[in-house]
Amino acid sequence: MKVLFKNKTKYSMENYEEFLRFHQEKYGLKYTISTIIIMLLLIFCIIAQLKSKSFYPLAFTVIILIVFLVYRYYQPREIIKKEKKSKKIKNEQEFIFKFYNKYFLIYSQKVFSKIRYFKLYKIFETQDFFYLYLDKTHSFLISKEGFEKGTPEEFRKFINKKCKFKMKDERKKIMNTLLIIILKLLNIILKIFGKQGGNILGKLAKKFNPNILEFFKVDCPVIAVTATNGKTSTNNQIAYTLETAGYKVLSNKKGNNMETGIISVLIKNSTLTGKVKADFITFEVDENYVPIIFSKCRLDTLVILDFFRDQLDRNGTVETLIGKINEFLKDYQRNLVLNSDDPNVSRLSNSNPENKNVYFYSVEKYEKATEKMEEAGEGRYCPFCDTKLEYEYYQYSHIGKFKCPKCGFGSNEIYKLAQNINLKEKTFEVDGIKYKINENSIYTIYNYMAVLAVMNIYNIEPEMIIKAFETFNFKNGRLETISVKGMETTFNLAKNPTGGNVSLKLLEQNTEEKELLFAVNDKIADGIDVSWIWDINFEAILDKNVTKIVTAGDRAYDLAIRFKIAGFDIDKIIPCENYEDAVEELYKNKNRKYIIANYTALQPLRTMAINYDKTK
Repeated sequence: MKVLFKNKTKYSMENYEEFLRFHQEKYGLKYTISTIIIMLLLIFCIIAQLKSKSFYPLAFTVIILIVFLVYRYYQPREIIKKEKKSKKIKNEQEFIFKFYNKYFLIYSQKVFSKIRYFKLYKIFETQDFFYLYLDKTHSFLISKEGFEKGTPEEFRKFINKKCKFKMKDERKKIMNTLLIIILKLLNIILKIFGKQGGNILGKLAKKFNPNILEFFKVDCPVIAVTATNGKTSTNNQIAYTLETAGYKVLSNKKGNNMETGIISVLIKNSTLTGKVKADFITFEVDENYVPIIFSKCRLDTLVILDFFRDQLDRNGTVETLIGKINEFLKDYQRNLVLNSDDPNVSRLSNSNPENKNVYFYSVEKYEKATEKMEEAGEGRYCPFCDTKLEYEYYQYSHIGKFKCPKCGFGSNEIYKLAQNINLKEKTFEVDGIKYKINENSIYTIYNYMAVLAVMNIYNIEPEMIIKAFETFNFKNGRLETISVKGMETTFNLAKNPTGGNVSLKLLEQNTEEKELLFAVNDKIADGIDVSWIWDINFEAILDKNVTKIVTAGDRAYDLAIRFKIAGFDIDKIIPCENYEDAVEELYKNKNRKYIIANYTALQPLRTMAINYDKTK
């Protein structure tokens, strides 16, 4: 093989000391900064232990801090001392470098090494030398005066071309690592002050590096759930079932389902080098962000539950959302779990005809299903031939057994089918196995079917699934029932007509006397346009023994008017301008309670109800 460059360089004390001055200038500051960051981290741990009066861990942390500082002070000095005493420096040893196309060779009296260019860490140039670093502490010195073949100018172009990508990649890696360290420190500070942080870490990370998602190293299956309704509950059910089966699962269980929220979860649960250690990762993902997140991040299984009209000012029409997901799926070849009973979801199986990993789930007709659509719904026409879809039955909204009479759209091969639905007993059967759950809504049966399909794809034992379904209880205001001063209270989220109608079905099914608190805000997270309240079928509970209706939130009076138009006695409708008054009013009488609210209203009301239970 042809020698492209040949160089002889003498490793004298003078040359070595010049290198040390350069090295200190380049890496001394980074070494000092990293020392300060780790020192601050340990100091924050000490502060936290002082607050909690954990004296044994405190003593241990103080010892670690002292040892660390001593090590960081003496380690570089020991390396320099050892290097200066080495024979190659003392004897001013001469090294010969021969550069070939794919590697270079190093010769001396007792040394012979072959190095490929991809192993080089960084390359720097000074007035008299090229420094070829193998890592942060080891470098080859190449004298510009020592070239016997080729010139320094030609060598500069050659070596930069060979290592340009490597240099750029390493620089990114260092900056990302520093960013992760700083954000992890910030997370510790937030925890000390009792703050969760939400998506603040992701916002900061994305500001400094818009492509930070690409930095994380994930070596386990990633499962994502997206939908208009049900993604938080379903994602938590998937995570809980996998944990019940004995797996370590990382998940955004509290929501934060946009890009910055998911980045925050990864920052909190990764090593400093971005490695994420888990057996499974499960994410709920906002419909708009599926293409954005998973163009930069691994995805093994995508679960799509449903699409309904929702937050028109933020999302636009349902067709807009479906179009975004459809475009993403055109190149997607991995597992795709779809609700066969939603035409808006079912159609996505045709996004990529080459994807053979499509799994449909369905639910057989239950006792409250109807022959006509009685609620607001979407997708009445075939997306492929524009023919009106024919329904055998509707479960709720536009979810049900449908088929296009012209092109056959809707005739799917079902992977998992729920049968013998018994909402009173809270049971259903799949493949001859009976599953018992803690909710009595057809809406939640669909969520559990999505979970079941995912569990079967990953070969989770049926016994583990049965156990998880029986014990799962999502304490986050989603179809959650608690006791407040002896009064059974059910919470649910309603952020669109379908969510509202599904929630009202709970009241329909309960024949006893009951009272309802309904709250709607119009903040950015909720959607400023609240015209959707006029598409909720409040008339359905008109004769269902609802003795009082309390309205709250920014749109308390809009809701009061909507209930009045629905036909409720005006004396039964009580609008409240703040949550405290609304909760106080709701619990004046001893009977069954329901609290339905949109995003920003749900958790404050849930917290106030729990606190009200603790009052005398």
